Amino acid sequence: MVNSLIKTKLFVPPVRPNLVNRQRLLKILEEGYFQGCRLSLICAPAGYGKSMLAAQWLNQFKDGVNSKVEVSWLSLDKNDNDLVRFLSYLTAALGIDNSDFNTYRAIGMPQLPPTDILIPNLINDISKTSNQKIVLVLDDYQRIRLVQIHQTIELLLDHGPPNLHLVMITREDPPLALSRMRVQGELTEIRAKNLRFNQEESALFFNEVMNLKLEPDWVETLKTRTEGWIAGLQLAALSIRGREDIAEFLEKFRGSNRYVMDYLMDEVLTLQSQDIRKFLYQTSMLEKFNADLCTAITGREDSREVLSYLEQSNLFLIPLDNELKWYRYHHMFADFLRTELNSKEQIDALTKASAWFETKGLSAYAVEYALATGDYELAADKIKLALSIPQTWASGNVSMLERWLNILPGACVRSRPELQVRASRVLYLSGKINQASNLLDQAEQTLQSESVDAKEVQVQQQQVNVYRAAIAAMNGNIHQAEALMKKTITNVPKEDLLTQSRAYDTLGLIYEQSGNLDEAIKAYLTASDIALSAGVLYLAINALCEVAMVQITKGQLAEAMGTCQEALKIAGQEQNNIPPVGLAWVVLGEIKRRQNELSLSEDYLLKGINISQNGGIIDDIRHELVFLFNLRLSQRNWSGALDTLEQAELILNSYNIPRLSLFSSAMRVRLYLKNGDREKASYWAREYKYGITSDGTSDSVEYLMECEKITLARVGLAEMCFNEAAQILKRIIASARNAGRIGTLIEALILYAITARSQHMHNDASASLKEALTLAQPEGYIQVFIDEGNELHLLLSEYENQLRDPLLNPIINRLCLALDKIGQNNPNHLITNQRQKHKALLEQLTIQEHKILQLLSVGLSNLEIANELVVTLGTVKWHVHNIYGKLEVSSRTQALAQAKDLGIL
Repeated sequence: MVNSLIKTKLFVPPVRPNLVNRQRLLKILEEGYFQGCRLSLICAPAGYGKSMLAAQWLNQFKDGVNSKVEVSWLSLDKNDNDLVRFLSYLTAALGIDNSDFNTYRAIGMPQLPPTDILIPNLINDISKTSNQKIVLVLDDYQRIRLVQIHQTIELLLDHGPPNLHLVMITREDPPLALSRMRVQGELTEIRAKNLRFNQEESALFFNEVMNLKLEPDWVETLKTRTEGWIAGLQLAALSIRGREDIAEFLEKFRGSNRYVMDYLMDEVLTLQSQDIRKFLYQTSMLEKFNADLCTAITGREDSREVLSYLEQSNLFLIPLDNELKWYRYHHMFADFLRTELNSKEQIDALTKASAWFETKGLSAYAVEYALATGDYELAADKIKLALSIPQTWASGNVSMLERWLNILPGACVRSRPELQVRASRVLYLSGKINQASNLLDQAEQTLQSESVDAKEVQVQQQQVNVYRAAIAAMNGNIHQAEALMKKTITNVPKEDLLTQSRAYDTLGLIYEQSGNLDEAIKAYLTASDIALSAGVLYLAINALCEVAMVQITKGQLAEAMGTCQEALKIAGQEQNNIPPVGLAWVVLGEIKRRQNELSLSEDYLLKGINISQNGGIIDDIRHELVFLFNLRLSQRNWSGALDTLEQAELILNSYNIPRLSLFSSAMRVRLYLKNGDREKASYWAREYKYGITSDGTSDSVEYLMECEKITLARVGLAEMCFNEAAQILKRIIASARNAGRIGTLIEALILYAITARSQHMHNDASASLKEALTLAQPEGYIQVFIDEGNELHLLLSEYENQLRDPLLNPIINRLCLALDKIGQNNPNHLITNQRQKHKALLEQLTIQEHKILQLLSVGLSNLEIANELVVTLGTVKWHVHNIYGKLEVSSRTQALAQAKDLGIL
């Protein structure tokens, strides 16, 4: 996904009040629109007023009967020849640029889905936005060369929703099936012959718009000579201004459109002094500029005055701010000016611009201009410097940093060990762990050569150790990570704040992975403080978000909320949409989910994910999708949970790290269990236990695996392997209680209460439930109870007397209210109905059917049951059929689940 969008690309050009009215052309567009044409094609060479005609037509939709039409505009440039970038802008233009839409989520993933999946999602997303008519304008479409984008537009025209009308503005015919669309009556065309000014329009232009008051014969001459080419007429008008010899000028004014343009541009520039012409040429390579930058390029001290003159003379200078500090040239004018520069002059201007931006501390611009020179050695030096400056990392725009590196030839990176080390961090944050590790290997080999200064080797080696430790911790190799940090943490130079902050952030990750939460919080807070002092907002905010996530694990929801709010405060109002802020909102969303404020949780989560996806920090996005998955489960939105899970799996599995893949599979098993797919869950449990240790305890693993272990216990419960589930949960409870991992402890206690009740160990069950409620009460930690659904009903109902405690009344009352909201009966009233249904079913089931149900629950086949009861196989099948009917189910799995829910088993 594009790291940040240029919003002005989505603006409809303003229509000036004194613009020449093109009513004859507006009528063509309107007729095609109301006749149901899919495409309006406005195709002509540069300067024919294509964009302004479209803007005039769209202007009529603001009022009257057409006011309900939704207008979208996208101005294209050569950089849009990237499917992800194109779709990012397209979804923004259409208003489908949030995580409610499949296309937006897809383009935020590391790899786009195939076109046959992506395009139907795009079409469906557009269909969902509105029932109103939508007019989408693609301006400067001739800049698009990518076949995939043409295919996307083709499919959009063939299969798009009927309320979508596409307007394409281009200098050349697009590679679309135009002839077919003509035959089918789905194409409206406006060409150069239509766009040319006629006599009446030319007179209005010269006399009303340009205020020249030319005689009718002169207007006719200019119209004929330019063949109604609007840009030519405008350039002619500029040339005529201030002339007394208009007749003589007209006499020399001849030639085809191309020659007319050359002649007029020469005439416009000829009227300017040599100094002004030179200034225009020298500054034409700049995408935007101010007086100081112009001085650096041209060497003249009067740049401010020259810019003022150019603006007043309307010489294609466009102000970019209200203070008139920054400008750009009209693109067509700039392109023409650049043709007057040779290659050496162009590179010289770009090189000077890069150096100027570097002196101003604007390293990103310095890199962009250096890359534009094509001098990759220069660009590599600029990138190396930029990556060593904390401010480059401040916004967390990792996508931009990765793009720089992808442009550089490999040799430019390999010859610069410092760049290799810094680049490895970019790849790490982008989720490319193996590539990051390979770069560190290469850097160490280069550092060991004799040509590298010994002091430089020492500094770079400390950075290598920090980054290797982070990779080791990410892989779950905690002992290796600890060893690296022990010999590094005290040796990082005090002045290298960026590496220091990353070192403490890595230390926090090591402590967190090993379950030492208090030390993790201390390390993360230190990392945040150092990063803040260095001006690296990204890391300062991110480290606080990591603190908040640890606090959630400790059950400290209020403190976690305060930490997130502190992170948002660091960003402030001016930078409240930089990528790292997204994680803060998402963690707030997870807190609200755990407190059963699901609507607010969803708002926070989606807001945060939208912000984060602009930065390309995959490590943040993986956390965010996991939290969104949790929310979808809590909402009982199984399809939404599956959709989110598939997105999360794309990221988690792309790391090629076993622990993340295992975590991803555990998430899927939780969904299996919610959907009653016990067979797949059981298969995972067998594979999991086989892959870790023979008894499933995973003692040899260096990092915590509580999610996986709790999932294993849940599978055991579903399989009615209560002893096995109880043993797993007891170990988790003991470990979590000792380490203060209260969030984990609460969930494990609830599951143990369910397990103990199923084993008729009612004292253990009620005690575990009471402890869980006691721990959850102060922080409002209730969603973990509600997620258990009917099992919670049974626990609260059966142990109502044991739970009588004034201190627990608030949380029990909240649970009852929450259960009512999700369509469940209040447990205080459920017990009677539940027992009545239980009693009725027990009366319906015969003694033999009850025996068979018990044997089914321990996993015996029909044939094994027949042998056990000494009856025929047909008799067993008949009884099983009757059991299904009485329990109102259609499968063995459903029958056992229903019997368990009703307390029959």
